Amino acid sequence: MIASSFALLIDWHPLKFDPGTLFWTWAVFGVVVFVISKFAWKPLIAALEAREKKIEDGILKAERAEAEAKRAAAETEAKLREAFVKADQIVEETRARGEKLAKELESEARSAADKVLQRAREEITLAKQQAVEEMRVLAVDLALEAASSVVGRAMNQDDHRRLAGAAIDQMKRG
Repeated sequence: MIASSFALLIDWHPLKFDPGTLFWTWAVFGVVVFVISKFAWKPLIAALEAREKKIEDGILKAERAEAEAKRAAAETEAKLREAFVKADQIVEETRARGEKLAKELESEARSAADKVLQRAREEITLAKQQAVEEMRVLAVDLALEAASSVVGRAMNQDDHRRLAGAAIDQMKRG
């Protein structure tokens, strides 16, 4: 039997036409196509469509998160500008008071002006820190939401901490 199979291999030629082989090749191909179309094709298409939908949803969520982050950044920038205007007003008021008090009592006016100026600087620093912290928290929340929707899985506390730390470090760098 092995010798006859070996003889067939030696006698085989790639351009030789064999109707029996052609028939069985097409028959096996037809059965394979039928089985794949009945059992594998629909689940495969469904999985691909579900994946495409999930990717589209992730992109839409990321775009919404980006728009929200831009809006929050603009809002924070406006608050910072407002804080600087208020700080300038406070500084101007302090200067006016200082000049008026300097005319009346120079020594007393200097100490009062220093106190008011220090208070104004602390208020500016506090307002700036609060605005920056608010922006950081909002950016981290949005980044975590976008990351979890893009990643497509629930994230544990360690993942949140790692992503939040990376986002804060990146924001500090500018």
